Amino acid sequence: MKNRPVRSAKRKAVKKYTPRKDELKNLADFTSKNPRPSLCIGKGGTLLYANAASLPIISDWGKKIGDMVSREWGELIKEVLVSGIRENVEVECSGRTYSFVMVPVKKASYVNMYGSDVTERKRAMERLTAAYAQLQEAQSQLVRAEKMNVIGTLASGIAHEVKNPLATISQGLEYLSKNINSKDENVNSILNYMEDAVKKADGTIRGLLDFSRATALDIKSENLNSVIEESLSLIKMQSEKSKTTVVQDLDKNIPQIEIDKSRMQQVFVNLFLNSIQAMPDGGELKVKTYLRKLVKRSVIGVASPGVESAIEIEEKSIIAEIVDTGKGIPKGIADKIFEPFFTTRQGKGGTGLGLSIVRNILEMHEAGIEIKNKEGGGVRTTVIFKL
Repeated sequence: MKNRPVRSAKRKAVKKYTPRKDELKNLADFTSKNPRPSLCIGKGGTLLYANAASLPIISDWGKKIGDMVSREWGELIKEVLVSGIRENVEVECSGRTYSFVMVPVKKASYVNMYGSDVTERKRAMERLTAAYAQLQEAQSQLVRAEKMNVIGTLASGIAHEVKNPLATISQGLEYLSKNINSKDENVNSILNYMEDAVKKADGTIRGLLDFSRATALDIKSENLNSVIEESLSLIKMQSEKSKTTVVQDLDKNIPQIEIDKSRMQQVFVNLFLNSIQAMPDGGELKVKTYLRKLVKRSVIGVASPGVESAIEIEEKSIIAEIVDTGKGIPKGIADKIFEPFFTTRQGKGGTGLGLSIVRNILEMHEAGIEIKNKEGGGVRTTVIFKL
């Protein structure tokens, strides 16, 4: 920060030393001719000396020799003199960064400051840090891609192995239901329970196949509002049963987009059902669409972390926003919600594949999704489509 010292952790006690007169003269000449900034500040905060190289710094401070330095500097000078320990501080000046060593001269009650321009070194460190972060991100993406590939292959194999026996069981149950004329209500109840169980298992298998399949998209120019309205009609029974009020705020002026209609319906149905299930005692589900230019980089495919690509700043996009008044995402699981088989509805019919499938479909469309808690409760899901 301008005119404010940034202290370093490096501190070192100063050994007592009395220089000779000729050494003092040479030191004075060295300091004045030194291409690096050198300053001397008295105990009371008075700027006693500044060589030519330090003039831009004190000019940036709005000070000259004989003036009092800022309160922050004055306090630091007193601390260094009292402790007798060297301090390392950084100073920002006109876009440059200087590192100073503050050397206390306790007997004379002043502090000598010897600086060097570390701007390029600091910038190089920032670039190195950014490059390391990008490398970690790339590694994370590669690990995730390999993990998803393995899971997809495994899921596909399991699904195909289970699908045929499941179909046989389903046909057998259908045959028994039609041909058993039992007056025992327990028999009929058990058959119904078995049919429900088979249907749930079949749903899981279909989810596994959807997750593992990388079939080609049937891309056509579609009206996103129509896709959303049709998706809402598909979950009408669930919304009414859970006493969820659905509010639509769809911008009629948004342009057509290139999507696979059936796949995108699958995306919105999954998202709508997630919101409804998060409001077991009822609530409000608001769906909004609008066109905007993004003012910041937006994640594609995931909420965070593990960014695959991004929609750039100022790029026009169509936004579909889904807001519910549910309980929100529990702490500590926000980075897991897109993982295959991760679910908060264990034992309640949740397979943990819904959001994984949603992400896969959106990635195939080069679309983005962000899911996060909103202030006041509930979740806001934002789906972003490039134009």
